[in-house]
Amino acid sequence: ATRQQSHAVAEANKAVRQLDELTQHNASLVEETNAAIEKAENQATELDGIVDTFVVRDEPAGRRRAA
Repeated sequence: ATRQQSHAVAEANKAVRQLDELTQHNASLVEETNAAIEKAENQATELDGIVDTFVVRDEPAGRRRAA
């Protein structure tokens, strides 16, 4: 009975270690995702600034082509 309990405790410890590893891995992925989101937001803001330099006029299509 003692061996069975010892084996069961060892298996439980193994499962807890695996869960801890998965939790740490997931936390790392969340950090990477947050960094990627922040980078994308910064790039979107920069692109907004670039696009704002263009002026679009309300002219008929033919006039725009001729210009």
